[in-house]
Amino acid sequence: MAMAEGGGGDWATPPLEVLLSIGLDKRTAENALVNHELTSNLIAIINEAGVSGCSKSIGNLLYMVATKCPTNALGPRPFLIRYIVSSKIKNSTQLDAALSFLSNAGLESFELDKFEEACGVCNAHGSDDSNHAHDQGC
Repeated sequence: MAMAEGGGGDWATPPLEVLLSIGLDKRTAENALVNHELTSNLIAIINEAGVSGCSKSIGNLLYMVATKCPTNALGPRPFLIRYIVSSKIKNSTQLDAALSFLSNAGLESFELDKFEEACGVCNAHGSDDSNHAHDQGC
């Protein structure tokens, strides 16, 4: 895991180092540290992702989850994070669509195929409709 918060707010690894390790530029990382709620949320997301370093593109998407994930989408957040880390969700457009879908659907009515369709993730479940996948750029 990237870091753990101990009693009294002690960090196992300095927060700035952790934020830089996911590819955030120094200014963004320093600005995030000013907002303690954002920092805690982002550190929790990094820990949920299980990364101690990642590409800048993945790090930026994780940062966006920390800043944009609506409260009603917190339940499926680990699922979303797995899609980011596995590069199934690769850009901000897909992430925005995923967040919108999750905030509207919630866990109760979540359907994987509809989620993947909504955010443009190619369904690799062995579908026979390869022409459809090709048409969508998959």
